Amino acid sequence: MQLQTMNITGSYWNNTTILETVDSTTLTKFQDKKILIFGSPDLVSELTRQGLIDNYYFTVQPIIAGSGKRLFDNLNLSNRLNLKLNHTLQFQSGVTTLFYSRLE
Repeated sequence: MQLQTMNITGSYWNNTTILETVDSTTLTKFQDKKILIFGSPDLVSELTRQGLIDNYYFTVQPIIAGSGKRLFDNLNLSNRLNLKLNHTLQFQSGVTTLFYSRLE
């Protein structure tokens, strides 16, 4: 398990590496492996900017919070990123997950 964090210094999990920063050099260790990121808007924005994310899974909660951090607030792209909706999954609670892939 790899854990990217800015404020955790240790782990109780076996086989865990804590990464304070993630860059393209670090990510070459995971070449041809799947990485799933929950939350972490700064990490997702950086990986998106570098073109390192192939698929995006967005889970929409049926609430309006009125505040909070936006997922792509810090993202500055030189070109627009187009996504293709591949699948949706709706739960009885109203939560919906949208499965997108990046269009080249």
